[in-house]
Amino acid sequence: SKLDWFAEPVRISRANPPAEQHERELDWDGPVILSPVAFVLVDAVTPWLREEAVVTLSWQGILMMFLGHYLITEPIYYAFHRILHLP
Repeated sequence: SKLDWFAEPVRISRANPPAEQHERELDWDGPVILSPVAFVLVDAVTPWLREEAVVTLSWQGILMMFLGHYLITEPIYYAFHRILHLP
């Protein structure tokens, strides 16, 4: 998070990650392969967020964008993030 004053009190671990974790994060094979999979998964579970279903720059479109992002997209990407951190 770029807002350290906000994230500091809720940070899960204050210690630096081990070197092995850093090496795994530098290996881009997993994210390069899994990011399109996550995108397709989000697109498959949210047909109501496709371009033809949402009116651009309307209050309904903005509300759908926020709901879709915070209720669908963020949890799926967080799950992929956690999976990538497994040994």
